[in-house]
Amino acid sequence: MIPIGDRTVQTLFCFIRERNQIVKENYGHCVFVPLVGHYGWED
Repeated sequence: MIPIGDRTVQTLFCFIRERNQIVKENYGHCVFVPLVGHYGWED
């Protein structure tokens, strides 16, 4: 599972390896909350 996009709008994808190919499943739009604090992003 990986959110792809910028910090405002992202699309959640799941990549699954089946035999010799990669299958990509789209789970729709999402917005992840930015990581803040000591280990978070710098502004």
